[in-house]
Amino acid sequence: MALCRCGVSAIKPFCDDTHKLVSFTTNPAPQSEPPPPRYQPC
Repeated sequence: MALCRCGVSAIKPFCDDTHKLVSFTTNPAPQSEPPPPRYQPC
């Protein structure tokens, strides 16, 4: 069972496929790589 991300599920926190009725879409994945971690001296 999946968790609801659209916020309109009747059985929160689980998905009931209501997102299909409200045309919910997610943000596309970023195309660039994240910046390298910054090292801080102790």
